Amino acid sequence: FNRLKSDPSLFEFVLKLKPAALWMSFFGDADQFIKRCKSEGMLTFIQLNTMNEAKMATESGADFIVAQGQEAGGHTGDSTTLFSLLPNIRMYLNNLKDNKKPFLVAAGGIVDGKTLFAAHVLGADAVVMGTRFVASKESIYPNRYKERIIDTGYNTDATILSFEADLIMGRHKHSHKGRALTNNIINKDIVQQLEKNTSDVLSSLQRQYQIAKQDHLIDQEVIWCGQNGGLIQ
Repeated sequence: FNRLKSDPSLFEFVLKLKPAALWMSFFGDADQFIKRCKSEGMLTFIQLNTMNEAKMATESGADFIVAQGQEAGGHTGDSTTLFSLLPNIRMYLNNLKDNKKPFLVAAGGIVDGKTLFAAHVLGADAVVMGTRFVASKESIYPNRYKERIIDTGYNTDATILSFEADLIMGRHKHSHKGRALTNNIINKDIVQQLEKNTSDVLSSLQRQYQIAKQDHLIDQEVIWCGQNGGLIQ
């Protein structure tokens, strides 16, 4: 939805490709897009982070609601955990009289059979796993990233959720905070410094990041990762 706000033509381009399904993230006004997808015979997945967004996506006729908790890696909401969001959406859907209810998909912190089963118990029809699969052998994520994710061990404090990681990478501020591993380029101290709008500090960090990316300096690269990365075997 961030891209569609600035470039609506992207949606028309995707429709011409005639995909079987379209996944939209970072919630916006989904109604018009969902209706167009339905008219083209396409399924719609709407990834969202709050209860209100779930209600709006349901009312708009989404086929799949992807409830993403703040445990997720990369860009996610920062107000609700999956443990809270998922059962509340499930209860809301169960109380609807309309038979055409969306399927409920869980995202955030799901990395193995136990967390998958827990999501099912809380009401999920299916799950999405991001960090688990970027750490797989088949993934093109750099091996040094995969090893660092797994090496976090059982440390739920090994990641940080912030707007600043994107800024350090030279991007614009994202609509949603991003969760990445803490290291010398992104941590609580750095976030506190950047929140003071210290442009000199940001410029220095951006140069540091670009050098690290080029030279593969793992302690100074931004590595998106969910909170349960250390549970991956």
